[in-house]
Formats: sequence, structure tokens, C-alpha cells
Amino acid sequence: MFLQEIVNDYALGLELADKKYPQAFNQRTKESYQQGIGPHSEADTSFLVYQALSEIYLDKYRDRVHFNISYVSNKRQKCDLCIGEKDAWNGLSKLKCFALWGIMEKLMITF
Repeated sequence: MFLQEIVNDYALGLELADKKYPQAFNQRTKESYQQGIGPHSEADTSFLVYQALSEIYLDKYRDRVHFNISYVSNKRQKCDLCIGEKDAWNGLSKLKCFALWGIMEKLMITF
């Protein structure tokens, strides 16, 4: 997979996940936030995005996306997202989501 393809798919996944109106909750107070992808954490956002993508791209993402995997060279640090199979990853990335007022504005994926 090429970086541009992953970025395009992630953008589509954000749209698909947001259309499902997922509900996020405050961890401390348990109060609900506004429905949609905006108030979710980076980890939860990525999970929801790839869950949505797995539904439409079965061969590309289903059972091929893994989260919070330890780096081989430093087991204490974790990779946000790995695509492929253990020890034969097609892509490793660090995800950064920037949100303003609950609206996802930008996504930065680094390899």
C-alpha cells in the first residue's frame, strides 16, 4: 500500500465512521459528548475508522490492522497503527489527530 492510498482511505473511513454517529463519554464523569467522530481520542478514532474501512475493504483491512504494537527495537514504546501481519508489517505509523471544537481538522500520518 502506498501512503497516498492509506491517507485517502483514512479520510473515507473518517467520513463513514462519523456517519454512524458514535458516542464518546467523559472518562471521569461518564457524561456523553456530542455524537460523531470529533470528541473521540486518537486511538478510538483510528479504531472506528478502520472498523468502518474493514466493512467495505474486506481483503485490504479486515484482520490486517493492529493497534498499540510494541516496536521491535524498543518494547516500551508503541506504534499507534500497524497494517499487515506480525513481523511482516506493510506499514507502521504514528497518528496525530488535530481537533478544534470537536471537529476533526487534520490528520498526520508518519511512517
